[in-house]
Amino acid sequence: MRIWLDLILKKRIQKMVNWQMIDKNLYLQAMERSPINELELKTIIYANLTADIANRDIIFKGIEQSYF
Repeated sequence: MRIWLDLILKKRIQKMVNWQMIDKNLYLQAMERSPINELELKTIIYANLTADIANRDIIFKGIEQSYF
C-alpha cells in the first residue's frame, strides 16, 4: 500500500511520504481506525510529505520500512 500511495502522490502532486519519519505503531493504529475516521491517518501522512521525490534513499528506505 505504501508503494502504491507514493506512486499516486508522486504522479499527482510531485510529493511522496517520508516513511522513515512515521512511527510504526501510530501509523498502524491510525490504519485500524481509518474506516471510522480517516483524519488521523491523513494527518500523519500529510505531516510527512516531502517534495524530494528524486531522493533514492527516501524511496528505498520507504520500501524497506514496509517490510518491518
